[in-house]
Amino acid sequence: MLPLPEETTAPVSNMLPAVQYPDNPMLIYTEPIRKLKRTNEDIVGWLAVPELLETPVVLRDNSYYLRRDYQGRRNTNGCIFMDENVNLRTRPYLLMLFGHNMKTEEMFGFLHRYSDYQYFRKHALMDFNTQYEDGKYVAVATANVEINQVNLYTLYTTSKTERQRMIDRLLSLSEVVCPVEVKADDQLLVLVTCTGSDHYRRIVIARRLRDGETEAEIQKQLANVYPR
Repeated sequence: MLPLPEETTAPVSNMLPAVQYPDNPMLIYTEPIRKLKRTNEDIVGWLAVPELLETPVVLRDNSYYLRRDYQGRRNTNGCIFMDENVNLRTRPYLLMLFGHNMKTEEMFGFLHRYSDYQYFRKHALMDFNTQYEDGKYVAVATANVEINQVNLYTLYTTSKTERQRMIDRLLSLSEVVCPVEVKADDQLLVLVTCTGSDHYRRIVIARRLRDGETEAEIQKQLANVYPR
């Protein structure tokens, strides 16, 4: 019996290769993260969104840190944590981070503001440094997505075609239009928070700056962000 289409194996030429960290093939912790790990071994990164947030990021599972801070102490605010499916042994094509939607706009309580295109422009550039390398990212989309209709985990796929299809769909759902190009082999950073509905999530999608891209070049493109 022939397999169903989703069960077929994608051609090798259509698959995304595993990529070693170019400047850290031995997987040595960066010095800032090494120091943070003295506080908590689960700390795997540092997220910095200028003027909005600077915080360690932890990785364990998708429930432990819902009510604990990054040091592992009980705290109803929780902390920013990485999706348990991320594998840092090679450079991930997807880094998905979760945080509570706080009324004080702490954690990821500020993500809803990205729906304003001027706010989006101002806060599009951000840093996410993992335990193995530093990275500069630029926001490319923001949306409230219905989780029954949009499966963010599709972004983990190693099929270029499937991944590009989901990227294009998310860009089409964005509340702002950003001219920054996104391709299947780009490394993505996705920030996720709740919305008050079990069926929806607020997301901000950013992509890593490519080799040779400068912040000045990206800022010029961000000047052309407009509301959908």
